[in-house]
Formats: sequence, structure tokens, C-alpha cells
Amino acid sequence: MNSSFSNSTQNVMNSGLMTATVVCVVSVQAFNFFVGLPLNIYIIRLLVSKNGGVDVCVVFALNHVVSEILFCLVAPLYTVCIISLEICVGPLLGFWLGITLPARYLFPCWVSVERYVAVIHPVTFLRFKPLRYRVACSSVAWICALSLGIASMVTFPGMPYNAFGALYLFIFLLDSFCCIGILKGLLRPGPGDREGNREEMNTAKKKAFKVVSLNLVIFLIQIIPVALSFGLLGLIPRDEFKLAVAIGLDINILGGFIHPFFVLHRAGKLTFIKCCK
Repeated sequence: MNSSFSNSTQNVMNSGLMTATVVCVVSVQAFNFFVGLPLNIYIIRLLVSKNGGVDVCVVFALNHVVSEILFCLVAPLYTVCIISLEICVGPLLGFWLGITLPARYLFPCWVSVERYVAVIHPVTFLRFKPLRYRVACSSVAWICALSLGIASMVTFPGMPYNAFGALYLFIFLLDSFCCIGILKGLLRPGPGDREGNREEMNTAKKKAFKVVSLNLVIFLIQIIPVALSFGLLGLIPRDEFKLAVAIGLDINILGGFIHPFFVLHRAGKLTFIKCCK
């Protein structure tokens, strides 16, 4: 009797964990689709308009928003797979996730690198044709994302976690290096600071540092929960692991709303917020 009661209790707990996982995933995916999709489409409209508060990295910013829009389209594919495996197109879901997950972080990383070069090596920065190198960097990012998409499609339902981990580590280190480098640049007066435009130069450097810092914070908010949840594999029961991953992915998705709100603020649409100008 004790064994039967124990099995019954375990089944109820497993059923509850599965239900919580499904609700957790579907609700946030639906929110990302119905709110994130129109929001990011509106962000594109702001970025391409002359009065939209576009910064110098419009190419990277646009590509970043496009990657977020593509990620929003994961919602119907993911939800269908949860509802029924018979109608689930697994390889397509793996391909879509493989492309969008790295692309969402590669373009903010390019923004950080660009800001670093502009602040620390301004002469080198001015030698490059802005549109050419931004298009080239964007192409490299999409090729990298496409490669991971193909790998994810081939390995689905598994994912090339090692490749993702290596890429995220590279982005984190590069973002951190740029952020620290720009901070040092702020503390160290440049040649132009001795002239009358000292205040203008400091304002530009502070603005660059805020943008790079924001990119780094977004990356940490989105990646750390996912990385921690993946690290629980084999340490906790499978159903609990799935719930932990679902929560980590939910935080990852919600963290993606930080950048659109930052763009809205830069465009003067959120006048009640008085930061990051």
C-alpha cells in the first residue's frame, strides 16, 4: 500500500510539473508573439524613419530587430510541438531556433565592438566606410547563425549545446572587453578634451558606454538563467529539469524586451523615463 501511494504521489507531482512547464512555455511564447512581434515591427519603423532617434549603428540595430522578429515566430512552431508531436515539424523548429538564438546576441556584440573602436581608436574608426563594414559584419553574423541553424536542424530534438556555449562565451568576453575598454576611455582624457569641446567629447563617450553596458546587461539577463538551467542536467529529475529550462527560456524571452523599450526611449516615446539618453 505504501508503494502504491508513493507511486501515485509521484505521478501527481510529475503531472503537475509537466503542466507547469507547458503553461510556463506557452504563456510566454504567446506573449512574445502577440506583443513582441508588433512591438519589434514598430521599432523597425522608428529606426528607418528620419525622426526615429536612430543612432549610428542603424544597420546592426535593424538586423538585431529582424532577428527578434524571427524569434517571435518560434512561438507557433514551439506551441504546436507541445500540443501534439504528430503535427510538430521538429527539424524546422530546430532550424529556426538555431538561427535566431545566436543572431539575437551577435548584432549587439557588433554594436559593442563598433563603440569600442569609435571611442578608443577614433582614427582607425574613421578609416572604414561605415556601410561597407557594417554590411560585412552583418553578413558574417547571419552566416554564423545559419550554420548553427543547420546544425540544430540535423541534431533535433537535441541541440549543439557546445557550439552555442562557445559562441555565448566568446560574445560575453568580447562584450566585457569592450565595456571595460570604454570605461577606461572615459576615465582617460583624450586629445580633444583639452580643447573647447571637452564637454561634447565626454557626452559622446558616456553615451557609448551606456549603450555597450546595456548590451552587456541584456546579454547577462538573457543568458545566465538559461546557462544555469542547462547546468542542472543530470543533477535533478528530468521533469524538474524541463521546468527549470522553461523558466530560464522565459527569462531569456522577457529580457529581449529591454532593447525595444530602449529604442522607444531614445525615440522620445517614453518621456516618463529619464535615463540612457
